Amino acid sequence: MYVLFWLVLLCVKSPEAMAGTVYQFPPSVQVRSGGTVTMHCQLTEVQSFCHALAWVRVHPESGIIFILQDSAIPLLITDQAKSTVCQASVYNATVQDSGTYYCIATDSEQMYLGNGTTVTVQAVSTASAPSIEVMAFASSNKHDSTITLQCTIGGFAPSQYQMRSGGE
Repeated sequence: MYVLFWLVLLCVKSPEAMAGTVYQFPPSVQVRSGGTVTMHCQLTEVQSFCHALAWVRVHPESGIIFILQDSAIPLLITDQAKSTVCQASVYNATVQDSGTYYCIATDSEQMYLGNGTTVTVQAVSTASAPSIEVMAFASSNKHDSTITLQCTIGGFAPSQYQMRSGGE
């Protein structure tokens, strides 16, 4: 709730009063479940450093703000404690890690909110690989030389295939 208050206060504050900027990159990133996402936050004319930076995630559907602690999003300081290009990574990402991440820098007079990095984590499908099996059945009648073919498909949704006859 405390961070939400400061975020609202930051939005109300006059943009002319803020001399510094906080720029985040990349603006968006997609990763498969289990992958790693790395975001960067560059502080320009802000009297703050990476060790004083806060990260929050806004849920993509509900808009709920999550304050991220070091255990949830390890902060990787690229250089030393006085670095102004900060980076944060989410390891072994899950679909629940999707959302827009914002870095927030504070100095003695201002709060600076980054432009955000939208993270989309795609679930890895556990469905079996598509398969096609063709079986041939010969007639047991010696005078009948017809062979019947049966095609069985699996791993597809019905909307993903269409039946065609052999004359096309």
